[in-house]
Amino acid sequence: MRRTTLLLLFGIMLMCSGMVTPPAMAAETGLCMGEAETEEVEGKTEEFCPPEKNYPRETSIEATSSSSVFANKSWTVTCTSSNLLGNSGSELAGEPLLASITSLTFGGCTTSTKVSCTVKALGLPFGLAIKATKEEDGSATVLGGEAEKTWEIVCGETIKCSYSGEPALEMIGGAPASLVGKEETLSTTKKGCPETASWTVTYTIQAPQPVRPLDARPIVFCAESWFTCPADKQYKEDIGIKAQHTAPLKFVFDYKKTATTVKCDESFLVGKSLKFRAPLVAEISSLSFAECGTCGVKAERLSWRVEIEPGVFEGRMTWRSDGSGEPVFLITCVGLKCVYQTLDPLKFKITEGNPATFSATNQSLSLLGLVSDADCGGTATWSGIGTSPPAPIEYKFTEPKPLFVSTKRIL
Repeated sequence: MRRTTLLLLFGIMLMCSGMVTPPAMAAETGLCMGEAETEEVEGKTEEFCPPEKNYPRETSIEATSSSSVFANKSWTVTCTSSNLLGNSGSELAGEPLLASITSLTFGGCTTSTKVSCTVKALGLPFGLAIKATKEEDGSATVLGGEAEKTWEIVCGETIKCSYSGEPALEMIGGAPASLVGKEETLSTTKKGCPETASWTVTYTIQAPQPVRPLDARPIVFCAESWFTCPADKQYKEDIGIKAQHTAPLKFVFDYKKTATTVKCDESFLVGKSLKFRAPLVAEISSLSFAECGTCGVKAERLSWRVEIEPGVFEGRMTWRSDGSGEPVFLITCVGLKCVYQTLDPLKFKITEGNPATFSATNQSLSLLGLVSDADCGGTATWSGIGTSPPAPIEYKFTEPKPLFVSTKRIL
């Protein structure tokens, strides 16, 4: 009874502090530009991609093949060239990582009796689900897109068939990496065509190089400075976030072709982390500005998506416009209304500690003309106040404290 009570009290203390002992989580896959790093955990060797070596989202993928063979019991069609184009998708990592094939072409296609053929991939774009499996290799399964995914094979008047399927290719990491399909099964319901056909192909990935499918470790908020955060030092996944800017801030823009400055003495941010993954995903639910004189500044179209990654003794924070809202600032004064948005993600540096801070020299904004006065200038700058050196935007985290950006051990 005493042991149970002590454990219960310890658990309550962790919950009240914002820290929990989290359950094991499955690793997500990312595309790594370097070799795997290893760590010994409970007698096992873990391989993973360091966060700074993950290829960014939407990384272009180019691959070529000199032999692509479609075969069944009635005929064999061999293509002497095939080109694959795509990108790594909208996320840095996933379970699996959902990449995209935007173009897939075949050339030099003939039957075994030298009848010329045309092979086309229809229904593009295709999905490509990439998952790390062992060492520096993985699987890459071709998925359908919005339209029906088919391989159309036409050879003169004798072969007119369309096949579909989800071939599971092997992805072999390296420089270059490759995608290998060995008699992958395709099927059809078209009359006059064999019900199944196999597809055998090896693609050499020309770009990016090198590339390896590896575990992308989740990013977590940690109460101490660790490369890999111990479970008892990790904050809970949905921990609340608060930050405060106590030095003056300013928004500078043109109004009626005259430089205009709106100064605010304080600013307060409220949000929370949403998902410990690569990168860590959080949201800003409130961003307020106070003591702005006769003017007002209001953050609109909340909540905003935030992505956080670790660096060397610091972290990186990006405010993106692809969440439920997008960063928009409404500036009003007597007889003045200007609305500015971010066309590019807003990037900040996180300095870890107690308290941690996030900062940037300045941020550029673009006018939303349809909801602004005609006299508002096309751009605005959000920054601190000072010229030598330029004063940064610098918010201090008031919750959680202390705060460090770390990676999570995969058990």
